Amino acid sequence: MIGVAARERIVVVARGLVGLPYVWGANTPEAGGLDCSGFAQWCLHVAGVDPWASQFPAKLDMTAQVLWKSCAPVDVGEHTLPGDLAFYGAADVASHVVVVSGIAGVPGAVAGVIGASKGDAGCKTPADAMQRGARIKVFPTHLYRKDCLGFRRPYLRA
Repeated sequence: MIGVAARERIVVVARGLVGLPYVWGANTPEAGGLDCSGFAQWCLHVAGVDPWASQFPAKLDMTAQVLWKSCAPVDVGEHTLPGDLAFYGAADVASHVVVVSGIAGVPGAVAGVIGASKGDAGCKTPADAMQRGARIKVFPTHLYRKDCLGFRRPYLRA
């Protein structure tokens, strides 16, 4: 698992990207924006929590579903922590991911998340994103969407 300092780095990186456009399929800011999974992976990578570092940048093309399957589940009774990932979708198929940025007082609740929002396959350029208001945003709770699958904890592989 990852320590407090690494968790803090993940959130600092995430906060630094707020306002960046949502660009479908983008996995580095040099593309002019990031999509949801590219955002999550970039935050982990820059913070040094990168199980795929030996394969960088090739492995920064993971979907939300691959991240969902690659990270450790956070048990229902366990507190989520900053730097954890919240996933959205249906029937154990993740289609969206955000970074947990705060801690709530009860297990299974989140005080804040940061992620790419309002984007889809039509947001292929930063100009597309700006027209739609699709960008990386801060949300006060993970419940900004109703289809939360659960939380996963990134970890460093030996």
